[in-house]
Amino acid sequence: MKNDVIKNVKATKDNKVYELDLKLWFYASGSTATTIREIDELEKVIK
Repeated sequence: MKNDVIKNVKATKDNKVYELDLKLWFYASGSTATTIREIDELEKVIK
């Protein structure tokens, strides 16, 4: 991470920060299909 503040956060130091699809999380509508895609994305990054 390039941000100095984020570099000093415990989660970053412990490698517990995950990058997600910005468009999916902030710009997609709040439909059931979107929620399922968000859950699928979370499952991929935490495994």
